[in-house]
Amino acid sequence: MVPERRGAVPVTGVAFLVAITLILATTASVFVFGIGDDGIADEAVPSAAFDTATESTTLTLTHESGDTIDGDRLEVQGGVNTDVPETVAAGSRIETTPIEDEVRLVWHGDDISATLTTVETDSVDLSELSAFVIESFAVDDSDCPSGTANIDATIRNTGEVTHEQDIKLYLVYDDGEDELFETRTLELAPGETEEISETRSCNEFEDNPDAVRLETEDDEAVEDLAGFGVLVALIAIGLALVRFSRLGRSKNA
Repeated sequence: MVPERRGAVPVTGVAFLVAITLILATTASVFVFGIGDDGIADEAVPSAAFDTATESTTLTLTHESGDTIDGDRLEVQGGVNTDVPETVAAGSRIETTPIEDEVRLVWHGDDISATLTTVETDSVDLSELSAFVIESFAVDDSDCPSGTANIDATIRNTGEVTHEQDIKLYLVYDDGEDELFETRTLELAPGETEEISETRSCNEFEDNPDAVRLETEDDEAVEDLAGFGVLVALIAIGLALVRFSRLGRSKNA
């Protein structure tokens, strides 16, 4: 007789149904809970709506609706002087000064980043928001004309944004033909100062300049060169004495 095998069919069917159930449950967990192959939940990009408004040089993004977002994960690209609250929820305001024609609010997760909103706006010229002021300026040329001259200055950015400027030093002459002899580029944050110290050989200052002028895009200062003035005076006195001596000899003759 052939052995009875009908009992194996229900067992196989049950095992098959259990396997299908486990597969469906695993697939559902991926979609419902965002769990990937590594067993770690995928990051969900926050969804939020922002209203925009511009006043003077400030662009304001106001959270209107949607998810509450950790402010530390937000970056404003295309703007400076940005103020982001610790928590961005309904009614929260993000303020920035646009320096590009397009400002983007970007969310950064642990592994991914996403742009939450993009605003087209008029950019601001940084030079209009910065002011490099000369706080002090001194020239010590007491060792001239044979030694060295020391030039010291302090520059402060009294503006609202970080900016870069060329700082220029000129030699000033009586004939009005000033000569540029030093250019230095400074980048200063709001309220930041930079001290400039320069030592130059007096031999570099040809033709007996009268002064040194320090110039930024917003300010200037002039310091007289006393050492060279003394030299000019001594030369003038010497020439006068020579002429007087020659005049005396001609009379005696």
